[in-house]
This record gives sequence, structure tokens and C-alpha cells, in this order.
Amino acid sequence: MGFLKRILSTFRSTPSSFPTNQRSVAALQLIDEGQVEEKAGRLDEAARCYREAIAKDPGLAKAYMNLGNVHRARSNHESALLLYAKAVDLDPKSADAHYNLGNAHWDLRQNEQAVSAYRMATTISADHVAAWISLGHALASVGLHTEAVEAGRNAVAAAPNNAEAHFVLSLGLKNSGQLDEYLNEIRQTIAIQPDHFPAISDLATFQTDALDLEGAQATYRSALRTTPHECHLQASLIFLMSHDPSIGPDQLFNAHLEFGSIAERHASGRKKTHNHSRDPNRPLRVGFVSADLRNHAVSHFVEPLFRCLSANRTFLMFAYHNHYLEDETSKSMKEYFYAWRSISQLSDDQAADLIMGDEIDILIDLSGHTYRNRLELFALSAAPIQTSWIGYPGTTGLKSMDYYFADKYFLPEDPFSKYFVEKFIYLPTTAPYLPYPNAPEISPLPALSSGSVTFASMNRHPKINRRVVSLWARLLHKVPNSRIIIGAMNEQKQADKLAKWLIEEGIRSDQFSFKFRIDPFNYLLLHREFDMCVDTFPYAGGTTIRHALWMGVPTLTIAGTTPASRQGSSILEAAGLGGFVARSDDEFVAIGSNWASRLEELAQIRSSLRHRLEASPLRKPELIAQAFEQATRIMWQRWCRRDNVENIDITQPTQCPNQP
Repeated sequence: MGFLKRILSTFRSTPSSFPTNQRSVAALQLIDEGQVEEKAGRLDEAARCYREAIAKDPGLAKAYMNLGNVHRARSNHESALLLYAKAVDLDPKSADAHYNLGNAHWDLRQNEQAVSAYRMATTISADHVAAWISLGHALASVGLHTEAVEAGRNAVAAAPNNAEAHFVLSLGLKNSGQLDEYLNEIRQTIAIQPDHFPAISDLATFQTDALDLEGAQATYRSALRTTPHECHLQASLIFLMSHDPSIGPDQLFNAHLEFGSIAERHASGRKKTHNHSRDPNRPLRVGFVSADLRNHAVSHFVEPLFRCLSANRTFLMFAYHNHYLEDETSKSMKEYFYAWRSISQLSDDQAADLIMGDEIDILIDLSGHTYRNRLELFALSAAPIQTSWIGYPGTTGLKSMDYYFADKYFLPEDPFSKYFVEKFIYLPTTAPYLPYPNAPEISPLPALSSGSVTFASMNRHPKINRRVVSLWARLLHKVPNSRIIIGAMNEQKQADKLAKWLIEEGIRSDQFSFKFRIDPFNYLLLHREFDMCVDTFPYAGGTTIRHALWMGVPTLTIAGTTPASRQGSSILEAAGLGGFVARSDDEFVAIGSNWASRLEELAQIRSSLRHRLEASPLRKPELIAQAFEQATRIMWQRWCRRDNVENIDITQPTQCPNQP
């Protein structure tokens, strides 16, 4: 940074050795040459041209601006900021200079400064479409939604056929509660640009938030008919399909295979080859790819493992974080890794090259088909061995993915092996549980004092469909004077729709209530009001069930026919609570009503649940870490021998083998 400032100062004071106009002509020629190089992707040559242009004529704002663009393309955001600021100093009436300065502030998360710069750009040039669009996004980021709408309208007025202009207007309208107009604008965006993934995703999310799962799927299916080879669209559709009770395991598996086929076609001709040393006993380099190495449910699973594995001397761990956000959780986890890489701004090829440069032997996906996944990176075969774990309950669909970590309660080989491209690695349990620190103590069973049973669900709202509500209603009808609390609501419209469904199922309004998202401590404290939790189907709970158990509340679940439907049963079986696992809707109601009549026994289970968890694999990260260590060595030894990929069973970990 200091070097760049000195350079700028030098440019400011450098005298001309020949006439200004002659130097300017030469500088302008160099700028033109630089733009050709930049367009061709030869950034080093482009930067050289721009620096020489500045040397010849230090007063050309465009040269600084273009050099700033090169630095920005390389994610050198602070250097870009200095160069754009210099361009503004030299040409304060240049809308482009202010616009680029706004971009630099935006890259550095200096959103208020970005707003100021974009405003100046639009003041200078009222038809600067890109500045209006960026101003709309920046205004929304600081909560000025009414002004964001105005910016969006100006963008559309300046460029009626610009998809991004309609998109930024749609976001402003949604944030300001103008939902009918939002729907018009977001659909206009997609009509202009059928492959506009952010718009497609936003519309589908809006529909999902309104509990319109069918509408959200229809949005993705319609987009795929226009752009059938878009992996992100297919992955997003798959995630929604896994929540749909009308979709069976075969149809769901075929959708995963279709994704895999698309991704593998994209990777064709670009797949990496590996010449790693096939020493079966050497230390290994293990990489983890995730967007969730921050305050996220996935971190609650992996943090205790990383802590245990960091002391391991048989491998080095690398993190490849695919999110621009890093928080306190990220900072605390960094100490467990040999290296921490941010890949959110890298293309799949760039990320694969980085991973290969790190000489990663085993690369582990922690996202599956969830938000910000990098499965197309895995399609490139960035490492000799690739596995999927924790983030998503289902196959990736990729032939380049070798293994999937699971446990035998979650995914017994029969029948689930036929629904996975990968082979299974069976651990004692799929993942450990890390309780929130300073969690409240377990309270007595509420039903003992109230005389009535309170059921609850704290699952996120997209998991709650009409079939789920109907089944809950059957249970409420079966258990006299019972009620249900439904938490984790984001918006009132979700509660209103669920209330409508419950009333249609014959449930009185005094039998249900809703809770909105709250902080972790009060979220756990709320469990003192629950006697039993009820799971969702076909996408069962994961983190929510673990938290409920820690607070003494068992969950009624169904071990279904899809991987996503078996998360709950896996957790409960690991905790020794198989008596709360049903195999059908009828059995779910029967088990729930039976436990409602055995309150003293339920109270005993409640008081002992933390002890049960502490004794179970769920609270033994060192056991799972040992199994993981053993699994990595077996995977590696098989690769060294060029063996076929087959299932690995480490439900009872032993000393890691040292010989192939």
C-alpha cells in the first residue's frame, strides 16, 4: 500500500520531457493497448501498459481508472480504491470514476461510502445505468429501501430492456413491502434474461417463504426448460424436491443423476490429473470445502471434529471457505488449519488449481446441494480422492465423488446404496453435537403441572408442508387437550398460512401458537415449554433435534424412504431413543399418543437426556475423529493400490493401520 502511494506521488510530480500533447497521444495509445490486453485476459500486460501511460501523462484519469480495474480483477481492493480515488481527483466530473470508486468501497464492505460515490455518479450522469443499479443495491444494504426503489425506477427508465435494472427494482419493491409490483418486476427480469440465476433464485425463495413449494419448483423447472444445462438451477431444484412429500426416492435420485451429468459435461476436457506419491503411510493433506465455516449449523458439527483432528500428526488440514463473510466462529476455527483459503471469488478452475497447488490428497465437500455449494469444482476432480459429508443428506450425483460419510442408522446399505453414486463410509455417528455454551438447565416436564401435553416444532419453515400439518393435526386430535407451538417463523405470512392449514384440519385456534426467530439462549429456554417435539417430513430435523435433546425434549420422527427423511431417526437411535422413531404416519400418531399417556416415564427420560447424550457417540467427537482418521488412511491406501472404491465400515474405530 505504501509503495502504491509513493508511486502515485511520483506520478503527481513527474515533469514532462517532451510536449504534453505528444506525451498524451502516446499515453492514450498505451491505454488502448492495455484495454486490448485486458480484454484478452492478459492482466500483467494490461497493467504494464497502464503504468507506462501514467508515466507518460500523470494527468490522465482513465489510466488510473483502468489500472484500478486490473487491481480489482485481482481482488486487490485497497489498491484499486487508491487508484480510483486518484482518478476522481484528476477528473471529478467523470461519472465513471465515481462509479468505480463506489465499486471499490462496495468490495471493501464500505457500503455507506459506496452509496455516496454512486450518488455522485448518477448526479453527474442521470443515464448511467450501472451506477443506478449499484446505487439500488447499496441503498438496500444500508436499509434505505424507499430510496432503493427510486434508484431502481431510474435504472429501468434509463434502460427498459436491462434485466439487472428490473432486478434491482424488484428487490427494492420486495424490501419495501410492495409485493405485487415485486412479482411483476422479478418476472420481467427473467423474461428479459431467462438465465438470470439471482432473479430465479429470489423468486423461488419468495415462493418458498410463502410455503408455496410447488410454485418454487415450477420456477426452477421453467428456467431449466430455457437453460437446461445450468447446474445451479438443477441443484436448487433438487434441494426443494428433497422437501416435497410427493417425490419418492427414485425420482429424487434421478434428479441428482441429471445434475451430475450436467456438471460432468461442463467439466469435460478440464478434469485434473494427479501424480501424487503413492506412499500409503506418508502424512496426508486433507482439504475441506464449505461456505459454512462461520456461525452456521454445519460449524456446530465440524468444530469439535476440527479441534480433535488438529492435533493429528498423520495429516495436515486445509480450509477452502466459499463465503465472503468471516465471523468470530471463522476466526476461532482458523487455528485448527494448516492453511485457510478464501475461494468465494475464484472460478472453479482457479479454485481447483489452488487445491492442486496445495497438493491435497483428500478433498471433502461439506455443502452438497445446499446454498453456495462448489460441486462443479468437485466435478473437475480437484483431488485424487473426493468425499461428501454433513452438509446435505443425499448423493451429489457426481461420478467424481468417491465416498459419502454416514452411519448405519442414517443410511443402511440396503436399500440406500442404490440411491448414491458414492460408496459409504460408516462412522459411529454421522456428526457430533456441540451444545451452545451456557445453555439453560433442563426444566421439569411441563405436562406434569399443566395437565396437558405440548408438542412443538422448531424446524425451518420450508420443511413444513401440508402433509406435515395434517399429521400433526391427527396427533393433536388423538391426544386430548394437547397443543402445538411452531417456532422459527421468519414472517407473519408463514404463521398465517400454517394457521389456516391447522384450522382446516379441525384444530382450534387456542391449540396452536407461533414463535419467531430469537437468540440462541432464549431459543433453548423456549424448550422448557415443550413436552415433545414433532419432526418434519420428508426433510427431517438435524440441528433442531440435537438442541431439543440437550434441553431434555425427545422428538417424534419417521424413518422414511429418502436420505433427508432419516436424519432424525439417526440422531435418536444414536442417543438410545429408538422408541420415538416411527415407520409410518399411523405409527407416528400411535407412538406420540402412547408417550403422552406415560408422562412419568417421559419425565424420567427428560431429566436423563443430557447424561444419555454425553454417553452417546453424539458427544464423543474424539471417537468420530478417530474413525475419520482411520477412514482417510484406508481411502488413501486403497488409492495407492489402485483398488476399486468400496464401502468402509468404521462404526467401531480401531488403531489406524500402518500397512497397506
